[in-house]
Amino acid sequence: MMIKVLITPIRFGNIPILSALSLLLINTALQAGESTEAIQHGSAASGEALFVGRVPFRNGGPGCASCHSIAGIPFPNGGRLGPDLTGAYEKFGSEGTDFVLQTLFFPTMAPIFDARPLTTEEQSDLKAFLAQTRPGTSVQVTTLIIFSLAFLGYVALLVLSWALWRHRLLAVRKPLVQKSMSTGGLQS
Repeated sequence: MMIKVLITPIRFGNIPILSALSLLLINTALQAGESTEAIQHGSAASGEALFVGRVPFRNGGPGCASCHSIAGIPFPNGGRLGPDLTGAYEKFGSEGTDFVLQTLFFPTMAPIFDARPLTTEEQSDLKAFLAQTRPGTSVQVTTLIIFSLAFLGYVALLVLSWALWRHRLLAVRKPLVQKSMSTGGLQS
């Protein structure tokens, strides 16, 4: 396929770098009508299960949420290594999303998925899931809620330990002070 040759990453040492020229050629080819094979309609529910990793990919690739976040998935909302994919479908369009899911040409993803390509069914399910997420929907703030609850729990335990143990040394200190005063060790 001609497009696949155009997006072969340029290597700088051991680091693959996708050139700006390659991205320009991809965009031009897609706009000119050299579309990739169309991915058939898939199931958004199956795509979400693949994205979060509840259902493993057939060829053994990691779930998308291990690196990417997207609006609408439950805690922990996905990873932070890759970009947030909310609105990626609008950004790439239908044909662009097909192409991205078929090639996974990004420098970080290529070494992982070259030996573990997505099946056509997985591509269509992921495309359906990506198509249903919109940029206007917000990523859940569950992490902030959990952090706040943990901090409040910490403060509550700190107050409780202070209340229970604030006089813990008095039972030891009083007899020592009295003994010391009676033997003449302390002058008042």
